[in-house]
Amino acid sequence: SKFMCACYPGHGARYVRHRDAWPATPGRKLTCIYYLNHGWRPAHGGQLLLWPEPSATSKLAPEPAQFAPKVDRLVVFCSWLEHEVQPAHAERLAV
Repeated sequence: SKFMCACYPGHGARYVRHRDAWPATPGRKLTCIYYLNHGWRPAHGGQLLLWPEPSATSKLAPEPAQFAPKVDRLVVFCSWLEHEVQPAHAERLAV
């Protein structure tokens, strides 16, 4: 439905926890993120955190999966899952 090109300039730029869509509603079903960050290092930050659906049988909050924004990495997930971008301390590029 929508195309987004994201350039985080560093200096702690981030994207707060959110959903791209809501379950059982028309519209976007998948979110695809392709990273373009040559020479990425952990100190650069900008990791994607992706929370799984809460379990009906567990009282513990689920831990998010973490994806480093390394060059040529593609992350695909259901658009209704909550996700966020951690503070980036170097330029971070994604489409």
